[in-house]
Amino acid sequence: MRLRTDRKNYLLPITVALYLLTLLMLLSELDRQYFQVEKESIIKYSFRELFPHNTAHLQELSRTILLQHRPDLPVDAPLEQAWRQVSRGMLDGDGCVFRIRIVPKDASELVVEEDAAKFDRLNGFANTLFYRNFENVVSYEIAGEAGQPWVGLLSFHYTTPEHYGPITALTKRYRIWALLMLVAVTAAYGFMWRRLILPVRHVVSRIDAAAGMPPRLMTTPASMLEKAYNTLARDAILLRVGHSLREVISAQPTSDRATLLARIPGPVRELMDYRAVLLLELAPSEDGAFTVSRCVQAADGSDSVDYEAVCRMHIPLPKHVAAIDGGAPLMVEEAGECVVCDISLPEDRPHLTCLALFAREKGRPDAAQRAWHLETAALLAEQLRETVAVFDVTRRHVRGERSRANINLARNLGHDLTNIIATSKLDILTVSKILGDGASGVDVDSRRELLGDSVQGLLNSARLLQDVVNIYRSFSYINRPSYETVHINALLDEIIGVFALSLPAKTVLHKQYAEALPACSVEPRLLKLAVFNVMTNAADAMKRHGEAEGTITVTTTTDPAGEGVSIAVRDTGPGICTAEGRAASQAEIDGIFRYGVSTKTEDSGEGLGLSWVWTIVEEFHGGKVTARNHPDGGAEFVMRIGVTDEHRSNDDHSDC
Repeated sequence: MRLRTDRKNYLLPITVALYLLTLLMLLSELDRQYFQVEKESIIKYSFRELFPHNTAHLQELSRTILLQHRPDLPVDAPLEQAWRQVSRGMLDGDGCVFRIRIVPKDASELVVEEDAAKFDRLNGFANTLFYRNFENVVSYEIAGEAGQPWVGLLSFHYTTPEHYGPITALTKRYRIWALLMLVAVTAAYGFMWRRLILPVRHVVSRIDAAAGMPPRLMTTPASMLEKAYNTLARDAILLRVGHSLREVISAQPTSDRATLLARIPGPVRELMDYRAVLLLELAPSEDGAFTVSRCVQAADGSDSVDYEAVCRMHIPLPKHVAAIDGGAPLMVEEAGECVVCDISLPEDRPHLTCLALFAREKGRPDAAQRAWHLETAALLAEQLRETVAVFDVTRRHVRGERSRANINLARNLGHDLTNIIATSKLDILTVSKILGDGASGVDVDSRRELLGDSVQGLLNSARLLQDVVNIYRSFSYINRPSYETVHINALLDEIIGVFALSLPAKTVLHKQYAEALPACSVEPRLLKLAVFNVMTNAADAMKRHGEAEGTITVTTTTDPAGEGVSIAVRDTGPGICTAEGRAASQAEIDGIFRYGVSTKTEDSGEGLGLSWVWTIVEEFHGGKVTARNHPDGGAEFVMRIGVTDEHRSNDDHSDC
């Protein structure tokens, strides 16, 4: 999977800029706060040696200039010329003074002489670190006439002396420190780039690339952050693998285990980014190990796998392994480096079902990668074993539920057919008497009327018989639904007309239909079956609790937005109770639609089971089914169906 590159990556230039800024700041502080301070200290302690000139004559000239100075008059030209000649002599000498100034007490500089070229020359490479602007000043106070305070300053500005041994040695020492600092900062940023910034970049890129898809593992995680990401991503992928297989279980709950196992390599390879994933069947060999009996299923990428070498693999898995933990995954070098992990259940022994996992990177992994692959394989095997175990339990539940549904269908069908046959038998006996001698005392017109009524009764019985059979045949449409646009009230009338035949005489079936309901796209046979089952449960509940009289009310409503139709079936029985006979809480009621949940005692059920009602309403029609104990007594079941579903296909559940 290629990572997204449409977003500009500013991480590298920002890191380089921060590195250069940090280095510049540290080297600048090293120069200004340490090197120049120490250099200044050396110059002060060696000032007489570095500044040997006699300044008495220059101080006297400066005193004369200051005493004669008037703010509104220029300096005396001959006197200034003499002062400049003496100052130039000092500046041209070997000393480090590059500027001399006379500064009156109450004004700015009066006379200045400097050599700017000397300043630049003395601040050269040999005696500076980075900054070439070192300078300082020493000033002498010029006294006034007798009894007067000082009248100004004679200032000597100096810089780094040239070819002075202590300063040259200091410069060399600080250059070593600067180099060490450069190495340290570079190493620190290199470490951060390698161990922190790059891992963050890799992790963010992986997360950004996922964007609603399963995360991708890093093949060679180097840092703790990358390893932590791999661990989290692996856990998420394992959950996704389990979810993918549970979807297979939900779609095909009655398929055999071989079908489920054959679906494993594809999702595992795709989600966990293996080069190839093979589903192998292993058989015990004479030496206590296992050999590959056959390759059941393979998910192979562009890099081919030597299947002949795989089938020749000799795998030293233990014969007797723990019931749940399975055999520990093993690295097998034959047929290329791969991990073989056992995903079979205890009842499958001694034959094993295993996955051979070929990592994306070829070659022999190092110790860390080896441990990672083994740990990942162990977690994957545990996840798959749990999924297979759940599949077996679900399949047993579904098959048991279907068996109970078939038994209840047969029981209800027998009950309803008995009622119809009993009615038909009376009509047949009447016809027999009319055609024989049993009605000899009856006039011809009366006999004709009796014969017509009996024949019509037989025709009605035949029609009702066909309707009842059609109701129970609806169960077959679980595998091949065919959706139609129908009017719910008309569909309910058909169901109620048939269901009324099986009700006791004292049970009243009442209808409360909303007018002008919108048409709905439904599978009419399955919806009839669901409503028929809910009404059967209502009648059964009243009968089991000895209700001599009762009412079943069927109500239809539509929501205010006109987007759905609700079918409510309410009875006047004891309500929804637990197996112990107490009124069920709403939390307990919400769970009665799950597989294997019943509020009835053993062998007392008459209907299909509410789990099938839930399946028909919610999975086949995208609706919602709820139940409650009505405040006025009895139980109430509400099935809400959407008005239309343009995306529903008649083949949506063809594999169920």
